[in-house]
Amino acid sequence: VCAAVAEALPHLLECEKLLGDKCLRQMWQNMKKEFFSVIKIKYKVPYELFSSLGKCIETLGRSCLTGDELRELTNILDQHLNKHFEQCDELQKQRRDEDFDEEVEEELNEDDDCDAYTLMRLSDIIRLTPRFQKLIFFFTNVLFKLWCQ
Repeated sequence: VCAAVAEALPHLLECEKLLGDKCLRQMWQNMKKEFFSVIKIKYKVPYELFSSLGKCIETLGRSCLTGDELRELTNILDQHLNKHFEQCDELQKQRRDEDFDEEVEEELNEDDDCDAYTLMRLSDIIRLTPRFQKLIFFFTNVLFKLWCQ
């Protein structure tokens, strides 16, 4: 249900554009507080939420977020990226485990695919925000890990 609602939000904003900028901004003001609270409290946020948030920001433009909201969004992204890399490290440990088998590898590969898609959605949001410098560490981390493999 949460994913279906998230997918509809950018379309609602597009429809609201017809009523004018004031109505559009008011709708966004009501939506974004809830959006942030859902994304903030759950690590296992469906990638649809990140995708939808990115589309909303793209529809409204970068100015749709205040400085405080950008900081909050940056912190949320920071938390999700930290958690992602913690889980990646844990998965690497599992892969090195002696009891590791092909069935477990298939499950881990499915998790990797989901994580990759989520990271793509996160990058969509990051590209739309001017606070990229705080999150650049994570991308250098990805490049370093790829280089080491």
